[in-house]
Amino acid sequence: MNEDFLAKYYRIASNETSRKIIFLLGEYESFKATELIEKLDISPGTFYDALKRLKGIVEKADDGKYKLTNVGKRMYYMLVEESKGFHTIPSSMTSFVFSLPYLFPISLFKNIDRQSNLMSLIISLLIIMIGMIGIMMSRLIPIVMIMLPPYVSISSISQTVLFLVNSALVISLTYFLASVFGYIKNSMRFCLGTLISFIPIVIFSILYYIFYYNFFIKIVFIYYFLIYLIPLFLSFTWLTTSIFHYVNLRIEAAFMISLIVLLISLIASLIFLNIVMPGFSF
Repeated sequence: MNEDFLAKYYRIASNETSRKIIFLLGEYESFKATELIEKLDISPGTFYDALKRLKGIVEKADDGKYKLTNVGKRMYYMLVEESKGFHTIPSSMTSFVFSLPYLFPISLFKNIDRQSNLMSLIISLLIIMIGMIGIMMSRLIPIVMIMLPPYVSISSISQTVLFLVNSALVISLTYFLASVFGYIKNSMRFCLGTLISFIPIVIFSILYYIFYYNFFIKIVFIYYFLIYLIPLFLSFTWLTTSIFHYVNLRIEAAFMISLIVLLISLIASLIFLNIVMPGFSF
C-alpha cells in the first residue's frame, strides 16, 4: 500500500461528507447527484466540493449516475473494516441475525433507504392510516407494543387519538433509548423503520376484526395473548433489526433496547388492566 494512497485515504476519511458519499456508493453501487444530495441532506455546493476531493475515487457513468472507481471500492472496504473495528466487532449473534431474513429483514430496511424522502413520508402515512383503520375496526386498545382486547367501550375519536398518541410514544421512546446508547444515522429513516416494525401488529388488528365472531369471541383471555405472541415476537425482531440498521450499535445492544420497550409495554399493560379490572393477574 503506497504512501500516496494512504495520504489520500486519511484525507478522505477525515471529511464527513466525502466519507458518507463513499459509504452510500459502496453499499448501493450508484446514485444520481440529486439522489445523493437528498440522502446526505446537504447543499449542491457542498456536494460538488466533496466530489472535487473524490477525484479518481468517484466517477460519473454513462447513465449519469455516480459510482466508485476501483480505487474507490478499495477505499470503501478499508472504511468499512475501520468502522467495524471501532463500533461493530463481529459476533456470532450478528451472523445468526443475517441467517434469518424473515425474522430480521435487513434487506427490507435497505430497500427503504433507497426511497426518496417524499416516498418515505407516504409510506409512513400509509402505515399510520392502515393501523388507525385496524384499531378502529377491531376496538383493540394499544398500550405501547401490546394490543389489549376491548374490555372497555371507547368511541372512534378516542380510539384514533389513543392510537396516534401511542404511536408517537413508541417512536419517541425507541428514539430516546437509541440516542442514549448509540448514534442514529438518519432520524427520519429511523422513525419510519420503527413504524414498519409494527406492521405485524397492525395486520393482527385487522385479522382480529375479520375473525372476531367466528373465533376470537369464543376463546378465553389467556388464549388471546398466546395467539398475540406471534405478531408481538415478529414486531420485536423487526424493531431490533431497525435499530441495528439505523443506529451505530452492536446487535446485542439493539436487542437490549427492544427488550426495554417490550418490558415497558408489559408493565404499562398490567397497570391498565388493574385499573380496568381490579385484582387482575396472569
